[in-house]
Amino acid sequence: MVKKHSEIQHIDKNVIAFLDGSQINLKAGERKYTDECVAESDITANPPCFRFFDGNIIVFDLNGLFSKGKNKKQFHVFQHKLWQSFSTDR
Repeated sequence: MVKKHSEIQHIDKNVIAFLDGSQINLKAGERKYTDECVAESDITANPPCFRFFDGNIIVFDLNGLFSKGKNKKQFHVFQHKLWQSFSTDR
């Protein structure tokens, strides 16, 4: 499933929930590679994205004036929120 960052409703230590009701599960028992790693981030992709190991992808694809900078900023904000969700899990 490919989702836009703008469709995220909330992020917590268990899930990323979207406005349409779909979710990406972040529970520790379901992480595939390590305790901390659930996705591969690629800020250099066009558009920037997070590729989750369960096959889900979140893209940052705002359009318009200054959109490249806004996408990168939102990418970093999301990355920080994702990191925070794991650090509160401990």
